[in-house]
Amino acid sequence: MAQIDYIKDLYENEDLSLREISRRTGHSFQTVQKYAYQENWSAEQLPNLEAENYPNLEKYIPSIDEWMELDRKLPRKQRHTAMRIYHRLVEEQGYQGSYSSVKRYVRKKKFVLKLAAEGYLPLAQPCGYGQVDFGESLYYDSQGRERKGYALTVSFPQSNKGSTGK
Repeated sequence: MAQIDYIKDLYENEDLSLREISRRTGHSFQTVQKYAYQENWSAEQLPNLEAENYPNLEKYIPSIDEWMELDRKLPRKQRHTAMRIYHRLVEEQGYQGSYSSVKRYVRKKKFVLKLAAEGYLPLAQPCGYGQVDFGESLYYDSQGRERKGYALTVSFPQSNKGSTGK
């Protein structure tokens, strides 16, 4: 990660060319280009679930998607497995393809559904603002007696923020 930050810094702040960065870091031009141009570092690559990538499954994909969407509301142990989806396709819809195609599609679809369910809110930490917490705790004094103490904790989240290279 330090190398990626270094590449990004050389490109954005030092205004070096990609070839010069490649010479300085020893990384290939393609690697330097990839990291210099990358904007969104948290985005995960979603698998390609387009129907034309699964020619044998193309007309069955809407049914599979429907079953998997309905499964999201069920307890985990009651959800369809790839094998159960395959058997339902064969029995109910006359699917003639292989199990491995169904398994590959279901695995990728589950990954996409999991990512869609996850969410986050970016935390904003304006400069100069602090967070305060007050509480009580038990401690032992120098004579070994148990005492109740109070603590005030102040932190400045902006100072904990990682460098963005800008």
